Amino acid sequence: MTRRKKARKKHSLFIILFGDGIIPGYIPFYYRLFLLWNKSFRSFRTKLFSRNRGRNKALPDEVAKSDKVLNLGEGKAPLVNRTFSDIEADLKSEGIKKVAEKIEELKQILGQRGLRWTTPAGNFKLKDSTPETERPKLCENARMIADSGVSAQDVVLDIGGASSIFSFFLAQMGCQVYVVDNDWGNHGIVHNAAYVSAKMDWKMRIYRRDIATRLPFKNNYFDKVFCICVLEHLPSSVRRNLMKETNRVLKPGGLAAFTFDYDASRKSPGLDRGIRYSFQQRLLNDVIRPSGMEIYGNAQLVDDFPEHLFAGSLFLSKPQI
Repeated sequence: MTRRKKARKKHSLFIILFGDGIIPGYIPFYYRLFLLWNKSFRSFRTKLFSRNRGRNKALPDEVAKSDKVLNLGEGKAPLVNRTFSDIEADLKSEGIKKVAEKIEELKQILGQRGLRWTTPAGNFKLKDSTPETERPKLCENARMIADSGVSAQDVVLDIGGASSIFSFFLAQMGCQVYVVDNDWGNHGIVHNAAYVSAKMDWKMRIYRRDIATRLPFKNNYFDKVFCICVLEHLPSSVRRNLMKETNRVLKPGGLAAFTFDYDASRKSPGLDRGIRYSFQQRLLNDVIRPSGMEIYGNAQLVDDFPEHLFAGSLFLSKPQI
């Protein structure tokens, strides 16, 4: 290892243990040590697994439908299952605009109190918070809130959203919010979520838990379940299990809302590059069919993104008993 690499590693270690750039400054030292140990152990395990299995490349993509339109039934309205291809138009629409403004207000409140929320990359690194990344995320969050019709009376589950402004906004609305996240990057997002929730006196409970396992909740418990930009980062088998678990914990008549993306440049050992509407079999076999739920809203999904990129939403409802 060169001197420069050693200096960089030492500098990064110092920031993790004592700084504010990777982990919020108010997170205690003992928890920083835990995150550092967990990060080292996970890195070693990942490298060992990749070496033994020879899984250094992303799994091959499904061949996309040529017409880029997936017709899943007769549903027509509301138009909620669509891509995030026209961000500015979405942010100008009345309902979404109001939610977006309230999200920005919440950011100001948290900032004034010295409280942190994650960037669009799911960490606390300022370099990952830019106008080019924040604007699409604001649209995504505001649209999912508006399109879901979530209300302050709802009991809500957010899968994989610890410390996100999305889960914080649900709590600020007055929802009883439960969050499940395993803090894959070891940035302290689970601890931070609990800290911010306590400071804001929100009705929020956070669970550090691997979402590949059974969700720690009773059957038919939640009015709404959200899973924002998580599915594309999971193996196929985990996606299918998570969809079954979503059905189990959702109340009959409840609504589950998902966003997911596809990035041709993504390289994750043993994983594909994501999900998109024109990947018909992947969407059906990994998401819709395992859920046992019905399409909510429009059933015709139009993939209007270029071949190398995609971002879209999917709403599913659990049938009444």
